[in-house]
Amino acid sequence: MAHVNLVKQVKIDDRWVLRSIPKKANGQRDWSALPDGNYFIEFREKGKRRRLPAEATVAQALEVQRRKQAELEALAFGIIVPRPRTEDLPKPAPIDGLIDRYLDQIETLKKPNTFRKYNAVLRRFAKHFAGQTLDAVSVEDLNDFIVKLKKGGMSPNTVLHNVIIIPSSANATADQESPGRCTCPNESRRFPASILRRNWPSFWPPALTRKSPSSPHFCSLVSVSKR
Repeated sequence: MAHVNLVKQVKIDDRWVLRSIPKKANGQRDWSALPDGNYFIEFREKGKRRRLPAEATVAQALEVQRRKQAELEALAFGIIVPRPRTEDLPKPAPIDGLIDRYLDQIETLKKPNTFRKYNAVLRRFAKHFAGQTLDAVSVEDLNDFIVKLKKGGMSPNTVLHNVIIIPSSANATADQESPGRCTCPNESRRFPASILRRNWPSFWPPALTRKSPSSPHFCSLVSVSKR
C-alpha cells in the first residue's frame, strides 16, 4: 500500500528544517508540539521521493494527505492512468532543427525554384530565432521579425513571400499529422501542430502594411496563407 508521510517545516536556530509530527503517549499525533510552520507531504513515485506543500493548517494538511493517498492507491490498482510529469516529456526541438528536417523532406517534392524560395525564407526565419523553440516565440517576436525585414531594405514583394511561405509551410506540415493525410517518406519529427495551427496571418499584416484587419489586403493574405 502506498504511504504518504506528513511533515512540518519549522524554524529552529534560524534554519528551516522538516520534522515529523511527534506522537502522544496514546499514539495520536501531537499537533501542538512543534512551532508554527507549513506542512508538506512526502511519498515515493516511480522509485523517487517526492515532496509537495500541504498548506498551513492541520485540517488542510490532512486533506492533502488523504487525497494523495487515494491517488497513489488508484494508480497502484490501475484505476487511473498516471499523468506524464514535465521532466518525463520530450523536450521541444529548436526552430532551426525543425526547419532543417522540414527542408530535407520537401527538397525532392517541390520544384527547384520553389524550393530555393522556401529554403531562403525559412533559413532566414531560423537564423533570427536560432536556439529558440516555437513555444517560446510570441506574437510580438514575429512582428519584430517582419519589421526588421522591412527596415533591412527588403522589398515589399519579398516580405510578402516571407509572410506567405512561413505559415503555409507550417500548416502543410501540421496537416500531414492528421489521420488519412499523405505523409512524407521519412518519419522525422515535424513542427508541433498545436503551435503551427495558430492564426499566423492575424499579426503579420499590421506589421507589414499598417492596414486594418478589415482591409482587402488583409483578407487576401489570410486566404493565401491558410491554403
